[in-house]
Amino acid sequence: MGTAALQFKLREVARSGTWTTATAITRIAGIDPATAHADADLGRVLATIDAAEQAVGRPLLSAVVVQRASGLPHPGFFTYARALGLHVGSDDRALWERELQRVHSYWSRH
Repeated sequence: MGTAALQFKLREVARSGTWTTATAITRIAGIDPATAHADADLGRVLATIDAAEQAVGRPLLSAVVVQRASGLPHPGFFTYARALGLHVGSDDRALWERELQRVHSYWSRH
């Protein structure tokens, strides 16, 4: 599977106006969730997808992926958003909700 399959799945999720969990998509990315580094591997794949999305002016597609325990994206999402200048405050939930809305809005039209 891999990045392309995961990107396709995330776009489907975005078009539906919902979100998914990291657990639900790990295998789509070709990652064995039982490995100790699965979370880090998924983070790298999601960062690659987000970089491609940003390069063409689209919102962070990984906003549709949350951690089951927190209900928020992985901390790497917020680190990446800060690096891009999208997140300058400390309210992670507000950033995520804003970016999730942008993703849903964009993909509902495409």
